[in-house]
Amino acid sequence: MEQTNTLKWVTAARVVGDYLLELDFNDGRRVVFDCLPLINQYKLFAPLRDKDVFARFDLDGWTVTWLDGTVDIAPEHLYEMGKTSSTDSSSNRNNPPLSGGGSQDDGSSDGGDDMTPVLAGLMAAAT
Repeated sequence: MEQTNTLKWVTAARVVGDYLLELDFNDGRRVVFDCLPLINQYKLFAPLRDKDVFARFDLDGWTVTWLDGTVDIAPEHLYEMGKTSSTDSSSNRNNPPLSGGGSQDDGSSDGGDDMTPVLAGLMAAAT
């Protein structure tokens, strides 16, 4: 029986508005994720209110991180809660990520109140 890969990870990201990230995933899906609700609701994300800090994210091979990896959002949460972008890369492969600040690409060519999905990466890193 053939198994399909259900793991999702971020392959590219760019800031596209105030606290908005456009994210590409390994399966070709592109979403826009609004980080402001997390910033407003959870102290962990409060430093991201500074737009300069928000724009200085990294990709760690799985997801978007800030502040040297001390703040991140689980890729599954980004995937499930993000809104499908009008430039979904599965239908528009000619829209590459922007280069420079506020944009990251991992180089891969692979095609609410519950904080569990958001903190999954942090908890895994702590063990």
